[in-house]
Amino acid sequence: MKHPGKRLTYANVMSTLAVFLVLGGATAFAAGLGKNSVGPKQLKRNAVTSSKIKNGAVTEGKIAASARAALQGPQGLQGPVGPRGPSNGRASSVQGNTEIGLSEAEPAIVDSLALGAGKWLVVAETGISNISTEQRSAVCSLSVASKEIGRTRVLDAAAATQISGDATVLGAADLPSGGTVRFLCWADGDEVYVPVDSRPAIQAVQVETLAVD
Repeated sequence: MKHPGKRLTYANVMSTLAVFLVLGGATAFAAGLGKNSVGPKQLKRNAVTSSKIKNGAVTEGKIAASARAALQGPQGLQGPVGPRGPSNGRASSVQGNTEIGLSEAEPAIVDSLALGAGKWLVVAETGISNISTEQRSAVCSLSVASKEIGRTRVLDAAAATQISGDATVLGAADLPSGGTVRFLCWADGDEVYVPVDSRPAIQAVQVETLAVD
């Protein structure tokens, strides 16, 4: 009995060769890839989709600024206004036309303000005029009891043409039991006044904390 012979056809040969080429080529390709050898040039457009990206792999710093701006949502509604913080203010003002003291040892009290216990920021203001024919220096200060908490020079005898000036004195006081802030001014001679059109004034605001260097 004769068995039919098996003949190799062109199609059989080519199909077998194609299988070997595909398997051998893929293996060679995979073996030839180095670390970090695939980059943007090797990827087709839209080849990387969201399903192929590991969760958490893309951080904010790796997203372009324009893309981050596009991801920002609309501004939310304004929240409720918070409670008002503690505050306590005091002020005093008196009439001018007062001659100031003739020396630092004998100053004139141009205004004063009683303050309760607490920590206070204080500011005092007044105008000063020299109506004498001599050049004068003038100074104003803030003090509590015997402690000076602020000082400023208003007039300087070295300035030959200076006959008036404005004094603004800043100070801070920690008063565990309260106290009276005094606004003092003096010159190095007579006929230096708080003018009639100036009203010496002291303003104080109580604060929660106070650090004085």
